[in-house]
Amino acid sequence: MDHRLLCEKALIAGPTLHCTLIYGWNLLTRPDTTYNVKWAHFARVDDHITATINKHKADQGGDSEFKIRSIFANPVDPIQCPFLSLFLVVITFTDTSFHGENFLSNEHVFNRWLKSAIDGMTESEQIMYGTLKKSLGPYSIRKGALSLCTCTPGGPPPAESHLRAGHTMGNTYGRYIHGSAGGDEMTGRMLCGGNLHSTTFASLPPHFRTDFIISEAEMLAIFPVYEKMKTVCPSFISCLPFLLASGVYHWKFIKTVLKDHQDHSIFTTAFSRENYAERYLPEVLVGEFYCDETSLRATGVPPLTSVLKAVSVVSPEPATSIDSQLQSIDVKLSAFMSETAKSIRALSSKISTSTSPAQQQNPLSLLSTFNQTTVPSHFEMKAVKPMMLWALWYFGDAARNVKPYRVINGDEIIDKNTKTQLSRARRVIQCLEDIAIAERFITHKQRLLTLEYRESIELFHKCFEVLVRNDSQSTSNSKRPAELSFCSIYEKYVKRKK
Repeated sequence: MDHRLLCEKALIAGPTLHCTLIYGWNLLTRPDTTYNVKWAHFARVDDHITATINKHKADQGGDSEFKIRSIFANPVDPIQCPFLSLFLVVITFTDTSFHGENFLSNEHVFNRWLKSAIDGMTESEQIMYGTLKKSLGPYSIRKGALSLCTCTPGGPPPAESHLRAGHTMGNTYGRYIHGSAGGDEMTGRMLCGGNLHSTTFASLPPHFRTDFIISEAEMLAIFPVYEKMKTVCPSFISCLPFLLASGVYHWKFIKTVLKDHQDHSIFTTAFSRENYAERYLPEVLVGEFYCDETSLRATGVPPLTSVLKAVSVVSPEPATSIDSQLQSIDVKLSAFMSETAKSIRALSSKISTSTSPAQQQNPLSLLSTFNQTTVPSHFEMKAVKPMMLWALWYFGDAARNVKPYRVINGDEIIDKNTKTQLSRARRVIQCLEDIAIAERFITHKQRLLTLEYRESIELFHKCFEVLVRNDSQSTSNSKRPAELSFCSIYEKYVKRKK
């Protein structure tokens, strides 16, 4: 049976059933293990939340090292989103006398509902989904999720999926097969419904702006057991901003799915009655890979997704067929070659008029002349933000035909103010380079010249974070350091280090 269809049926039946289905699928656990997941087992890590599975059928004593499961949001397909599902449970959970007990449907209740949902399949639906009703049961959820992970080309390593499912192979796993860095995160992204062959696989969870603050009174109104959670399951409190942002972002979707079920328990909550979704929606951010405002970075993203991002930038509109793709490539290649030929002819003409006959006979002299080409006469160094300065320093400004700022000589610049700006920029970059060496992000400065653009920007963020963190006066700034110009960074952080 189609997992998405089953999720929709479960949501209509109730948020607890929906959450039990979603987390059984995402955790790759049996119904009884899913039921034993408690509030205190959840915590927030980077751009996702984690659930700790202490014991399961293959690990009765809780001795396994692989206990943490990474769970991700799905802002593209909310019916499968674990964050939204858990949010709906929390806002409808009103038992303030609880002490951290199980909050999901027990296996008997869930199994009865699942049997009724399967029995309701028509013959045409069985043909459509290629399965018979008698072949489906509670364990089909776990098996289907595992098949998705292990049988998808380019998907997560099979070992990661089996480790998450708690499978054993004698001593093989314990001795030779271990979880890899980011492997469980990638598996979590796959299980939450992410499309591996799209850049949306690197989606960030809906999250609030950094300057948006929710009062204690509002948290108590939205989450009936918020006060009790602070003592019973404090780690779960860190997850609430993510869950709330997902609920706000997807609330319109929820109302659409349940438009014929106005008596649903979700619509009796304070979150629904007080229109919190409408009030908070402008403060919610979404995106892919990285958020500049909150510095939230997507984890568990495979190289394939980064390649897809690069391809989408080059060709944002996918071709409809192989022939049209080849035709598109041929047109772009021809245009590129034509423009390149024009540039070479213009450069050759410029060099021939500015060099001596002896130099024109020496190719190495011509290359030297090209490397020493002066910056444009109108060149003006603007007070850009530090990350932009870093990019200009190592990669230049192709739009203005300016080479990397690091190779610009002060003698090439006429404007006195621009000379001063270049000197300050050099001091800022030197400070960041020194941090990269001191923190062992790189072994030597020459390594900076071999980094690709994405790697270079990631290194900048690490170094800049150390720079502002180590400064005692950083907390007094009216603006966040990343929003300041590099001139302000020079005055506040670098100049005093001389």
